[in-house]
Amino acid sequence: MDATEISKSRKVMFLDKDSETNATTSMTTAMMEDTQDNRSVTEVALALVKDAIAVAVQFVEEARNPIKNIKWITHGEFTVEKGRKQIEKFVLVS
Repeated sequence: MDATEISKSRKVMFLDKDSETNATTSMTTAMMEDTQDNRSVTEVALALVKDAIAVAVQFVEEARNPIKNIKWITHGEFTVEKGRKQIEKFVLVS
């Protein structure tokens, strides 16, 4: 059977190797660019999430354990008993 005898219902497309290679190369390049874009987006998203989590943890810790501002005694007012009481007060409110 030669080429003139092939029925018209059968359609065959012949590609030369160069056009097939170019199409494959273009698809591969596009996929690599998409992968690199996805990596960049993922890195930025990961950095944002880490920052948000760190801020949230700090906020919760501060809400649980608020630091009270204590008026500390001066060196002229210091005695062993006053120092002990100040430290106890600090430990109780911290």
